[in-house]
Amino acid sequence: TLMVKEIARDHGRAPSLVGNALLIRVGFVAPSLLAVGLYVYLGHFHGEQALVIWIATAGMILALFTGPFQAAFQAIERMEYLAYADVLSKAVVTVLSIGLVLVGFGVVAVMVLVCVTTGVVMILNAYWSRSTFRVDWHLDRKQVRFLVMASLPYWTTGLVLTAYMWIDSVMLSVM
Repeated sequence: TLMVKEIARDHGRAPSLVGNALLIRVGFVAPSLLAVGLYVYLGHFHGEQALVIWIATAGMILALFTGPFQAAFQAIERMEYLAYADVLSKAVVTVLSIGLVLVGFGVVAVMVLVCVTTGVVMILNAYWSRSTFRVDWHLDRKQVRFLVMASLPYWTTGLVLTAYMWIDSVMLSVM
């Protein structure tokens, strides 16, 4: 939301904001992988369960890198790219998932499909961005600080909303 607002105010900031947002997200990959590894270990997940969690993690990391591109597209009013990505991912995953299940494949195959589709969408977003802006990969500490600090209210809202939406599941599982 912050990136959409900032880029909408000044389209010229898109390359730098997208680049720094991507670099910030790169910094979160290792701690995320560590957290998931800890979750798999402490949750005593093995075999197919652990594999599904790791594949889902890979998909979420790929989706994480799609976000800055989509924020920029929204800000510069190139919504067709968001629509293409959404329709492509949902149509492919829906049709091919049904096909995989009907043929006899299970949850691992469906998760791999979702992960691959997410990767394709990420690559397409990076490709589509080339026609409107070039990502500036220069790390600007001042801008990174701005993105992190100004995003805190949005992060807080997201965390509270997520907790609110899922607390009943946790409570029921404990009971």
